[in-house]
Amino acid sequence: HDSATASTFLAAVTRARPTVRLALSGTSVPNGRPMGLYTILRLLGALPAAYSRRTVYGRAFCLGKLKPMGRKRNGAVNWKRAFDGRTDPIGFVEKVFAKAQLRRTKAEAKIQGMPAKVRTRLDVACTWRDRMELAEAEDEAKRITHRLAEELRCDLTDEGIAEDQIELQVRRALLTQASRTHARSRKVLGRIKARAAVDALKELWAQGERPLLFCDLVETADYAHEVFSKAAGSKSAEVWKGTGKTSTLSRQAMMDRWQAGEGKAWVLTRAFSSGITLTSSRVVGFVERYWDPKWELQAEDRVHRIGQTEDCSILVWHVPNSLDDAMDALADWKESGMEGLLGNPWHRKLLPL
Repeated sequence: HDSATASTFLAAVTRARPTVRLALSGTSVPNGRPMGLYTILRLLGALPAAYSRRTVYGRAFCLGKLKPMGRKRNGAVNWKRAFDGRTDPIGFVEKVFAKAQLRRTKAEAKIQGMPAKVRTRLDVACTWRDRMELAEAEDEAKRITHRLAEELRCDLTDEGIAEDQIELQVRRALLTQASRTHARSRKVLGRIKARAAVDALKELWAQGERPLLFCDLVETADYAHEVFSKAAGSKSAEVWKGTGKTSTLSRQAMMDRWQAGEGKAWVLTRAFSSGITLTSSRVVGFVERYWDPKWELQAEDRVHRIGQTEDCSILVWHVPNSLDDAMDALADWKESGMEGLLGNPWHRKLLPL
């Protein structure tokens, strides 16, 4: 699966026009963005001529190109817009996959012997000092959001955008910038939850578990690694860290050692959330939530995948009455949008071979 606009592989396959085409993707259909399906549909030769151009497809099923706060966006999630009646995604996808076999989950693919996966939310109690720091960070986020919204309204008004579209575009733009406007809140929450995770981590070690602990921000991963290393005491060297800065050769060596049973805990960022197998562990913890739930599903499946023989435990640390609540709501909205698209009867009828 290669979603690059100028993919030489895609161009070669498109020119070849083979009679049989097979596209295999572990992410785009169940988790991803409408634009993530574009390359697969092109490879299958399934796109109607009207949608064959990437830009046309993008305007129909994605947010298209906006410039919130001077940044370009193309191909973002836009299932809600589709369900508002501006396009007909159900009919479109039904037509496209009319002659295709679609397998969306391990259960639907009828993979035998897959162990269970249990997700548990662990609420974190904050101290008075933590709450004060969070309140300051959230006040700062509100000021930044208000300023950006006013700037964007002025820009859209100057461009002659209709009033009924201005607020819609402002809301979308602010959503895309939420990870930036709430950067300080996320860092504070990450530190709070890293400290709170120590007790659970010690219990897991006592039970002989070797958990994978995911963070969204590298800064949080660095802090969590430091805290967990101190908790490990004399075995601090067995608490590992993997981020996007870890070289390819080092990653492979660390994965091989982990699968061989080395290490007590591994603090990871999104760079390690897909494309690798770490089935020697059965516990995954999220010190930080991701803005897009697909990355959490990917991270969970580093342990819950073919080759795993034990039930898997997914732990999510959560600070009530904080940004975590909003991120939960956002994740639910995104997941419900995809379920609304793929959970319809037309999809079910594709399952039998």
